[in-house]
Amino acid sequence: MYPQYNLLTSDSQKFLLSAHKMSMVGSAHYVITMKEEDTKRNTEGYLGKVRSINSGNEFNLFGVGENPDKGLNLDQTRSQLLGVLYVR
Repeated sequence: MYPQYNLLTSDSQKFLLSAHKMSMVGSAHYVITMKEEDTKRNTEGYLGKVRSINSGNEFNLFGVGENPDKGLNLDQTRSQLLGVLYVR
């Protein structure tokens, strides 16, 4: 079983979103959903994914859609929404 993280409000502990680690070799991938129990990629509440690159100090947030390397139409591919780089 892979870890699941839930984001709750600090005052009322109301559920906001969930991140579930996917089983990937080489880097960490997390599915981000608005459903607390159903955290799969193909669900109604799917928001996107966070992917770790290189040594775990670079993270990218991708929206809904398919991998652009698959050669699909641009309207079917996901876009990168955010990039975070930790510098020591």
